[in-house]
Amino acid sequence: MPAETHTAQSPLDRDGVFALVQEQLADILEIEPSTITEGSSFAEDLDADVLALLVREMRLRCQRARLNRLTARQQGQRTPIGGVV
Repeated sequence: MPAETHTAQSPLDRDGVFALVQEQLADILEIEPSTITEGSSFAEDLDADVLALLVREMRLRCQRARLNRLTARQQGQRTPIGGVV
């Protein structure tokens, strides 16, 4: 999800932020979102090592950036800053 500063949507409330975090974590951990609660512990409940999660996410972002640059080169386009984030 892009980090846009100009959206037509109203700001998220606490439940909206949790739902967003829950969805993203479930995607990263490859588990069902319903297994993630506000009281969940990364290590004990979700079987996740925080450092390993960060490394995995950074690798995915780097791969995505490389793919964006490659696609842009193949199409003869310049890649904007937002395209590599």
